[in-house]
Amino acid sequence: MSLWTPLIWLAIITPLLLIAQLTTKETNLKYLLLFAAYFLADAYLRILGFEIINLEFLNLNLNWSGTLLSLALALLFVFCLSKSIREDIGFTTNSIKEL
Repeated sequence: MSLWTPLIWLAIITPLLLIAQLTTKETNLKYLLLFAAYFLADAYLRILGFEIINLEFLNLNLNWSGTLLSLALALLFVFCLSKSIREDIGFTTNSIKEL
């Protein structure tokens, strides 16, 4: 995958994001920018992961280092959210025992 691919994908969906931003009454531009930053960071970690972490000694077939870095970014992102937002998305250690 080329280094330009994530930027092209973002350029393709930008008109849709702008239409959604303009037609919705209550929007927060901060979340759109956060999405774009997370999307680019995740894509480039997956593309360049083999250069950051070398896992050649394990004789793996795919880019597992990029996948592991992408997973670490996702977990870091979830843990940086407030506790109420984590509970809203279902990321808790509590379980419902009475069903």
